[in-house]
Amino acid sequence: MRYLPALFRAALITMVLSCCAMALAVALGVAVASGRVYGGPLLRAGLTAYVEITRGTPVLLQLFVLYYGLAEVVRLPAFVAGCWGSA
Repeated sequence: MRYLPALFRAALITMVLSCCAMALAVALGVAVASGRVYGGPLLRAGLTAYVEITRGTPVLLQLFVLYYGLAEVVRLPAFVAGCWGSA
């Protein structure tokens, strides 16, 4: 019973993170799809490479790169890295 507050807080953070990641994923997906359909050849090639790289790597690896790999360049909070990595 003493762990219930922590579990409820973690569940709330998970729901907020999921909603933020879904909103970001929809917006990014629409932008990428529009660019691949209506963009020039160079933009289409770049967006196709982006899609293939993000779909071809595990999400956990992407999260590690966002959170630990970019730490020397920019320090992202865990929530932001999780939201961007999940989108």
